[in-house]
Amino acid sequence: MQNNFKKYIEEHQLISKNDSLLVAVSGGVDSIVLLHLLHSEGYKIAIGHCNFSLRGKESDEEEKFVRKLAKSLKLDIYVNTFSTAEYAKNRGVSTQMAARELRYDWFNQLCAEHEYSKIVVAHHLDDQIETVLLNFTRGTGIMGLTGMAPAHGNVIRPLLFATREEILTYATKNKLKWKEDSSNKEDKYARNNIRHHVIPILKSINPGLYQTFAHSEQRIKNVQSIYTKEKRDFLVNAAFDGGWKFVVKTTIADPHKIALFREALMDFGFSHSQLEDILESADATSGKQFLGNHCRLIKDRKEWILTPVAKEEHEYLLETAESITAPFTMEVKVKSNKAIKFSKDPSVALLDYDKLKFPLKLRKWKKGDFFFPFGMKGKMKLSDYFVNHKFSLADKENVWILESGSDIVWLMGHRIDDRFKIGQKTKKVYLAHIK
Repeated sequence: MQNNFKKYIEEHQLISKNDSLLVAVSGGVDSIVLLHLLHSEGYKIAIGHCNFSLRGKESDEEEKFVRKLAKSLKLDIYVNTFSTAEYAKNRGVSTQMAARELRYDWFNQLCAEHEYSKIVVAHHLDDQIETVLLNFTRGTGIMGLTGMAPAHGNVIRPLLFATREEILTYATKNKLKWKEDSSNKEDKYARNNIRHHVIPILKSINPGLYQTFAHSEQRIKNVQSIYTKEKRDFLVNAAFDGGWKFVVKTTIADPHKIALFREALMDFGFSHSQLEDILESADATSGKQFLGNHCRLIKDRKEWILTPVAKEEHEYLLETAESITAPFTMEVKVKSNKAIKFSKDPSVALLDYDKLKFPLKLRKWKKGDFFFPFGMKGKMKLSDYFVNHKFSLADKENVWILESGSDIVWLMGHRIDDRFKIGQKTKKVYLAHIK
């Protein structure tokens, strides 16, 4: 395995002599084998360990184990403890996504502070297969079918050639010690479901699954290189000073151009459902609009025009009972609960004053925002709320939210958050009225 490790690094030019490496070590067998291989090769390395505080005592035991290992190898080590569950809740993301964001943000910070040139992670061939199957299951373009790259930015994955079985064999042969992550046995995560149930079935159908996958991945990468060039040329030919102009006639079968048009728009953040609507609107009248990531696609006669949209950066902080006149007029009062009459007017918000954290923040909504709509159980993404309530493009562009801490308290002019409603125990009411 050592020789294959060296060969893979050389083949993909992952590490140079001058590189100093920050190695992500969780304490599991994959990262322990990665560390052992790098250390055996004499690379300049340091250890980064994340305690995500998700498994109580087990997480703390892993941290102690990695600290002890770093000391025995005389390596610098950096440890950070995260409140991952709280971060996930505040951001409205999954626990796994929260851990990923926290890990890489911190690793990049360490690289900047201590001049590490690359972050090394222990993803291997089984991880790669799981990733491709996950991407395929959830819906992906051709990029998702090639899985993780050996190098992406400053992150490198020198174990992508090795299977989990090969890694375990190497660890046993070299008498390495590691910690088992109990969460890897749970099926509540989609990746674990694929690992425990799907891949064993595929291996029973094709015992040479790993070799077949490696060959297929290479063929897809070859196709991807052709696809990337075609898409780049398509955008170059469509470019003008203010953006891109596309002429796509779906009434006349042109699958090549339609495919390029779809793929180009996906890169700009348009969803699959939007793409279907766009193609169905090919013969619509001028003025039809769709929004992607900081860009707008507009139907103009026989053309589709794609232009950048400036990101709205304006945010306003509101102190206690502070009325405003910009970006719109809003009158604010703080009253006793006894002096309040309930209002169904969506331009009026009645909020429990003692539950608010000042200053409040007034800002435009953004992707990923969620709240707990008044009168409903559970949380809902704003994007889903907009769909359910048939918001037009203009409606969504003009939505403002009122935020307390990291919580949305009011989708302004529409609905408050159920957590901040007034009740019998409410003493003071924050009354906001959009004029």
